[in-house]
Amino acid sequence: MSKHSLIKKKKYKRSSRKQIFCALLVCVAVCFIILKFQPQSRGSAPADWQFISCDVGQGDMSLLRTGNNSAILVDAGPDPQNAKSCLRWAGIKTIDAVIITHAHADHEGGLPGICNGCDIWTSEHSASAISHEYSGGNYHVLTAKSLLEPTPTLSIRILNAPTTSDFVPGDGKSAQENNSSVVLYLDIRNTKNSSSFHVLLTGDIQQETVHNILPSLSNLPVDILKVPHHGSKHSGDALEKKLRPSVGLISAGLNNSYGHPHREIMDSLTDAGTQIYESSQAGDIAFALSNEQSSLSVVTQKT
Repeated sequence: MSKHSLIKKKKYKRSSRKQIFCALLVCVAVCFIILKFQPQSRGSAPADWQFISCDVGQGDMSLLRTGNNSAILVDAGPDPQNAKSCLRWAGIKTIDAVIITHAHADHEGGLPGICNGCDIWTSEHSASAISHEYSGGNYHVLTAKSLLEPTPTLSIRILNAPTTSDFVPGDGKSAQENNSSVVLYLDIRNTKNSSSFHVLLTGDIQQETVHNILPSLSNLPVDILKVPHHGSKHSGDALEKKLRPSVGLISAGLNNSYGHPHREIMDSLTDAGTQIYESSQAGDIAFALSNEQSSLSVVTQKT
């Protein structure tokens, strides 16, 4: 696995059965307090936010905080106005980089209004199509199994990023582009109390790529799942069933023509005990780890 900085390996001692049992009890206690729902009216995001899922209508965009007023964007939504609105809510003035999951307009259409010569990262498979649509960025290629560490509190593991020579499954060009989506696994930490939470961003992957990445998730905890393809049934529900995340995020426009999110996906999330947040109802959604205790707060733009 390639990575941009060294990670020190920790030494572990063998635990007794009693220690393991106590650890499990602590884990259960934490699970009950991990989520704190704090509705917040339109205005600004909480000062300590670390991850935001943006409301960009029928599209997708997320913010990964890198500094007081800076962030990495994952996708840019379908149009600049909604993208700018989320950036204002988050208090972002500097875009360190943009990761575009794949070459569909609802994920990269907002680039012209928010990106002027910024660094744009995507897969080799999608780079040509995205740069053809928007030539105002400095393009870089992401590779599968690489690890990015932009800050001491953020690690980004790339689980899917096809090259031009890779076979990408799918029935037709649009489905293949969906399946080529860059998939990101985020480890977001609070260095003050050594707590962390984990986010899986899936772009628009469909069942074929879901099946392909499942083995790489076998030992990775997922607290927040960005549900694939706006909650489309074409992505299946294998991720929801296997991961059973605490939070499921669905980025879709209100009363959209695709019928997203589909009922099958909503039912699977409910059966998994997952708390569902839809951008069409909640607006922008911010997550932050508490300094006082290992709990994850959720703040929505709309009440």
